[in-house]
Amino acid sequence: MLSLPSSVMGRISKMKLGEIAGEVIFAGIEGPTLTEGERDVLREVAPGGFVLFRKNLVTLEGARSLCDDLTALMESKKGTRPFIATDQEGGAVTRLPPEATQFPSMMSVGASQRPMNAFKVATLMATELRAVGINMDFAPVVDINNNPDNPVIGTRSFWEDEKTVEQFSTKFIGGMRQGRVLSVAKHFPGHGDTDVDSHRDLPVMKHDIKRLESVELVPFRRAISSGVDGIMVSHVALTRLDPEPTPASLSKNVVTGMLRRKLSFPGLIMTDSLTMRAVADRFEVTEAAIKALEAGNDIVLTCGGVKMAQEVHSALVAKARSDRMFAKKLRRRAARVIANKESKLRNFRKPSLSIVGCNSHVSEILRIVEGSVATVYDDGIVPIHERLRIAGFAAVNDRGLEDVIKEELQAVFQPSQLISYEEIAVGRSPTLGRARVADVCLVFTRDLHNNPGLVEAVNRIIGLKRRTVVIATNNPHDLRRIRRPAAYIVTYSPGRLSIRVAMRTISGDGRPSGAVLPSLRETAEVRSAAK
Repeated sequence: MLSLPSSVMGRISKMKLGEIAGEVIFAGIEGPTLTEGERDVLREVAPGGFVLFRKNLVTLEGARSLCDDLTALMESKKGTRPFIATDQEGGAVTRLPPEATQFPSMMSVGASQRPMNAFKVATLMATELRAVGINMDFAPVVDINNNPDNPVIGTRSFWEDEKTVEQFSTKFIGGMRQGRVLSVAKHFPGHGDTDVDSHRDLPVMKHDIKRLESVELVPFRRAISSGVDGIMVSHVALTRLDPEPTPASLSKNVVTGMLRRKLSFPGLIMTDSLTMRAVADRFEVTEAAIKALEAGNDIVLTCGGVKMAQEVHSALVAKARSDRMFAKKLRRRAARVIANKESKLRNFRKPSLSIVGCNSHVSEILRIVEGSVATVYDDGIVPIHERLRIAGFAAVNDRGLEDVIKEELQAVFQPSQLISYEEIAVGRSPTLGRARVADVCLVFTRDLHNNPGLVEAVNRIIGLKRRTVVIATNNPHDLRRIRRPAAYIVTYSPGRLSIRVAMRTISGDGRPSGAVLPSLRETAEVRSAAK
């Protein structure tokens, strides 16, 4: 267990209350550079860390400059390097700029059936994060995606059983350590078996302790024994622990009772963002921050900008001045943050930016992706004969992905063979004229559970053309929402390399060897039996 050095406790005893309160706050900022107003607030709050999003990390040079600026600002204020964190998971949750290596989703890595691929991905990912100046990654996701209707986890999870998630997440943590970036496992105690997105409302899990011990907590236990640096607590309510539905992040039974004591986790515990509606619709952010710290969290994520961080900071100071027990807890939380900084950021070094997105990284990731794309079933249509005419349709509701699909189609098929490419928009019927004269239709989908307006358009194409191949570019369970096509291919990830491998599969230049989720195979079998 990480003990708190006497030097750190001595330092805490000499710090002002405002300085102590700042250490437990991770702040968000508005854009790719700091404004003077933000600088003034950050000097006042002196947060222990920062959370950066895509809006902050626009270019590689700009991202590195921002991280350097944040570090210099905090070092000049209090003499310590801040934690700088982001959610770089791969796949759909990618924060680094487009020039960086486009890493596959965790489920794509799981589909490769090689746990060491998780180590390789994490090592390369950590190296690129460190080159920018980021020293903490909110990854791996160790949720078990055992609910096909889960609207928020999906391909962010390595797989749908605890053993696979445990194996791959352990290797991922090791890869992060190899790359010298702190890892944070999430979303404790598990967000996989839910059908509500905590960004939008409060998910409720009714599992008892026995079930949690045997399923959801398995990968968290292994992550702890593997030395994960931090654990992020979700906003999921466990009604068997808290009869009055309470976000786990604000529950002492979950944070202190289960995570800190029962699982003996010695590292940093932090909330998911307090801006998420599971919390924000029920509590003022200042109230939520106080409850989170009282529950046992060391860090509260205030991702709504520096003004939010300032409000939380003022509330924590006021609470500590009026409540001696809270002040004692606050000092203990801040001491753990400082101790982790001193032990884990002391030798932080940034490699050259030239390593980000370099050819060797891309080549390594391509090899992993080649073993991840999977054919769920095929009625004998793939590979497509070169004499057959093709119409392509992108039902993805994502302009960037639409462009990638078009480019990869044109790179594989000749203009005489690829006679049409249509982008299907929500609320607009697809142009089916070319589909009628084509021999084969290729339909690319992405997360149809979030785009119900596209389901009808996809079904019209499948009904019109018996030879239809559907390529699910992210959520493999799109099959549950559409009619049965002639072939169904899953990439598990919406990146360019995954689309490229799918194209090679369709054209006959590659053999898909990725695993198929057992639940997805069951869906395919049911659809085939009903055909």
